[in-house]
Amino acid sequence: MDNKDLKVSMMGMVSMQLAQVRRIPFHTLTTLFLLAVAQPLWHGYQFGVSDHSIQFSIMNRIMDPTLYPGDPMLDTAKGYVSFFPRLMTILIKIIKNIESLYFSLHILSYFFYFAILYYISKLLFDETSAILCVILMSTKKIVLGGSSIHFTGLYPSFLTLPFVLMAIYLFLKEKHAIAYTIIGVSLNFHTLVAGHAVCMLLCYSLFSVVSKKIHFGQLAKYVGTLVLFASPTIIWIFSTHGEMTDEWIRLLRVRSSHHSFPLSWSSAHYVNYLLFLATGALSFIYIPRLESHRKMLAFVLAIGGLCVIGLIFSEYYPVKSVLRGQLFRSTNFLTIFCVIYISNYLYHCWQKSVLHKVTTAIIFISLFLPSNFNLLVLGLILAVIAENLVRNNNRSYKQPNDEMGKESPSSYSSRLLWISIFALVAILIRSLSPHDSFPASLSLNSIISLIQTFFEDRLLVYTICAAITIGLFTNLMNLVHKLSALAITVLLVIIYIVPSAYRGFHSEDRDSQGWRGVQTWARKNTRKADLFLTPPYMTGFRIFSQRPIVGEWKDGTQQYFDAEYSYEWWRRMRDMRLDSSGERNFDKLGKTEYQKLAEKYGASYLVLSSKISLGLSKIYDNNQYSVYQLGDSQK
Repeated sequence: MDNKDLKVSMMGMVSMQLAQVRRIPFHTLTTLFLLAVAQPLWHGYQFGVSDHSIQFSIMNRIMDPTLYPGDPMLDTAKGYVSFFPRLMTILIKIIKNIESLYFSLHILSYFFYFAILYYISKLLFDETSAILCVILMSTKKIVLGGSSIHFTGLYPSFLTLPFVLMAIYLFLKEKHAIAYTIIGVSLNFHTLVAGHAVCMLLCYSLFSVVSKKIHFGQLAKYVGTLVLFASPTIIWIFSTHGEMTDEWIRLLRVRSSHHSFPLSWSSAHYVNYLLFLATGALSFIYIPRLESHRKMLAFVLAIGGLCVIGLIFSEYYPVKSVLRGQLFRSTNFLTIFCVIYISNYLYHCWQKSVLHKVTTAIIFISLFLPSNFNLLVLGLILAVIAENLVRNNNRSYKQPNDEMGKESPSSYSSRLLWISIFALVAILIRSLSPHDSFPASLSLNSIISLIQTFFEDRLLVYTICAAITIGLFTNLMNLVHKLSALAITVLLVIIYIVPSAYRGFHSEDRDSQGWRGVQTWARKNTRKADLFLTPPYMTGFRIFSQRPIVGEWKDGTQQYFDAEYSYEWWRRMRDMRLDSSGERNFDKLGKTEYQKLAEKYGASYLVLSSKISLGLSKIYDNNQYSVYQLGDSQK
């Protein structure tokens, strides 16, 4: 896939995103945009950390092949199966300012993410449930597989997610061919996110073939379309090599057990996720017509199947493709689906008895405020009691006219019984397993903290005021006034709030301070070939320094893409006294040990915290990090 193909693929997908977004009411669209802008202000934003340490190094090498000579981590780029770095290098050459590009794409990714969530929820339920879903998904949610749905920076997984969700939305609308096309293109940018979605779509399609809803020939066409658009990545995957050895599996456990080895995870985390799933199951109490949700049930079944495969073929009979596939990360989608259904449940539950309202409030607080998640078990118990023991027929949930009478009372009672049993079993499992304790006392600290976050940040205050203004003008003014107010609000956000937020996360002295400051000095004062010995527990030194390093813990991620590299990476980590315990023994090595490491790997410079006294003269210091010259080098 060359640069022209990348541009065409992304332009096509973005055009489809925009086409879908245009159908949302303008005031709702503006509110979703404000919520997207609020995400970095609310949850924070970072640039040049974590996975950026790998991605930016690859991008720098693409733009300048002379960078990082002798750095074995960069040799793993041939197995880094993603066209994301190439796409970003194209955009960087166009935009020039990489930091503003990343910040803008971060906000736009959130905007499209919220917009597609709104669409899916509205398609399955109604607008009120859709709005509630977006609100609930604006905070961190529990998932398995060491993954996350929310990020404090731009990463390929989250950039790809809105496109994959759009494919799911189109699939729900029976537009299967275009859904498979979008998934195929998405596979070229993040194989895990798109690959897990492929399994979900194929699961329902196979059921449709078995039930004779579609012909096998149609499925073959869909799969052919998928393979065609994903062919660059599929070919790339099959061209990568590396034997799966017992040592590779052991090192994968050392570095990435949180992604690939489910039996190494905390039982309390499983218990929490089971409670979350039980809450999601409760939502089916208010869905008498299950036929319209069969696709979602097939998706859930596919995710469950992936998790079973992931358990068996990682812990008991390890298979390389399964270990690399990190199948439990598919629960990202399960979490999203659960929140969509829980939102509908909360909306209709609120319309019933006082006990239902209390239940709704507790479940909402436990899911919206992650620090209060342990309250969910109480909400679950109250929900079972409310649905089975409290009857309020005058205000019960009513289905639309076209769905009335579709389900008999006995069928509904049977479903309610089984859902309640599942919820009770989840509660019993919690009591019998190690779990996070229920709060010993209840306080308003988390709520007060949330309010403080919003009202002590002037940009968040402006964003809230903008959202309120939209609501006022939407309800009170005619169309001309409404559109004018919305347009002015959007312009103020784009012209003032977003640039102010950007400046807040990108201080003017960032190139001279802290970890980034020492990288900037290295880029300006050393040769491209000069190797740096840096603390292995730190990440991203290569990004702004554009210099090779001995290694860092984060580099171990690349063992998924290059099995041979894992052995060299582990040798370097042991030499620098770093293991999975995270203890910073590297800082305690002493002058002689540092010099031996420098001689062994050919390092010219050593970077340490300024708090460490080494007995060598410093050639650079910014009060946080110091640089020492250990080998022969010249500018």
